[in-house]
Amino acid sequence: MIMIRLRSLPVILAVLSCTFALTACGPADQSGTGVDRYQLGENENYKDFGPYVIHVNAQTTDQLPAEVASNLGLVRSGKRALLNVVVMKKGEGLADQPVESNVQVSAANLTGQNKGITMRKVTEQDTIYYIGETGVNRREVLLFDIDVVPDGETEKYSLRFKDKFY
Repeated sequence: MIMIRLRSLPVILAVLSCTFALTACGPADQSGTGVDRYQLGENENYKDFGPYVIHVNAQTTDQLPAEVASNLGLVRSGKRALLNVVVMKKGEGLADQPVESNVQVSAANLTGQNKGITMRKVTEQDTIYYIGETGVNRREVLLFDIDVVPDGETEKYSLRFKDKFY
């Protein structure tokens, strides 16, 4: 028989609650898709997948210069989040080259509320990137699940990117 002091009970309950909460979080993927998804760290904004490097960045659209927002057809607002994805193919002895890709993104906040986001390709001179925007509240954290299939490839590269918007 295990004896528990009443003073220790709140501590034991708190530890058990934390343990159950962490267990409920599931695997590192957490997307529920079963996809092997790389989780970018807090200070990471790209992932090297071997032949390809995927760069991601997010910010509110009010941080864009007015001319850039206008050229991209975006409304500058602290309540609009912009996700930017760039896919680069590694060059042998040459600089990495941007490549056209199928880029699919889903976004959700920490309460699991889905935030609709549709990506579109932008081509400027020798640059190709994909942007998408969604509504965001002040201090909201969004989780972006990003799936990329470079043109001519069958392998899908998947990562998760998290950002907080102010």
